[in-house]
Amino acid sequence: MIEILLSVSDTQIINVNILYIQATGIGTEGRDKDITLWNEYREVPTMSKYYYNMTPLHISYAAFPMANEDPKNDYIRIRKYPAEEGKFGDTEILPAYFKTGLFLPGKTYKITVIKT
Repeated sequence: MIEILLSVSDTQIINVNILYIQATGIGTEGRDKDITLWNEYREVPTMSKYYYNMTPLHISYAAFPMANEDPKNDYIRIRKYPAEEGKFGDTEILPAYFKTGLFLPGKTYKITVIKT
């Protein structure tokens, strides 16, 4: 079980927070299972570097679309990597939750993640 105490203190309404659980590399040359061996490759955190080359469970929370002006347009979603080329959408594990009303600035939230 993982518990996260999240205090939302900014007013950012674009982009995403991601929790990666049990992240390992896919085990190919240059993408060893030990992801610390290729930290340099991930210095600029381009998402495709993660979803094509790693095998974590991904939880997006306090997340908003890249282009967004609505502070209530948040979402919570789970994905399982790696993705096949061009099939990132297939990584989603349903259900996803949109416009939850959570993650408002100045509020503190406790998130409990239970992996079974």
